[in-house]
Amino acid sequence: MKYALAIIFSLFCTYAYSTEDIPYIKVNFSYPRNISSNGKTSFIININNKEDKALYDLELSTSTKEDLEITLDIIKIERIEPNEVIQVTMEIVNNNKYYFSKDVIITLNISNDEFSKDAWDSFTIKPVDNFWRLIIISVALLLSVFFILIFIKTNKGEENAG
Repeated sequence: MKYALAIIFSLFCTYAYSTEDIPYIKVNFSYPRNISSNGKTSFIININNKEDKALYDLELSTSTKEDLEITLDIIKIERIEPNEVIQVTMEIVNNNKYYFSKDVIITLNISNDEFSKDAWDSFTIKPVDNFWRLIIISVALLLSVFFILIFIKTNKGEENAG
């Protein structure tokens, strides 16, 4: 009986410790989430404190698995009041040319000495502007020139035979 009570008490303590008060911060990324190929794009991130108390010394950082340069205009928030919304501008520089659209995930890490929160969202890298239109027009023009050359060759041969 003592062992059963000890196990129940330890499970209760484990549950009480696991439900530690973690601040609720809501993060919204702006729309549309299109990153230009070989260019620079800016987005607005809204950080909202949904807690009943102020949060202090929040540090912001970003990460992604792609080769993107991401900069934030604010990297440290000294204080955010309850229900206060802070707007942070995120600028993404893409130095690569993409010929197909590609989805990437960007993670925003918000942390201080007491907690850490990761908010992520997906973005789409747009292909190079007018690339496919240029390819289709080039192929159509090339086929037209070949058709005209073949037509002239075949008709010139019939004129000389007659």
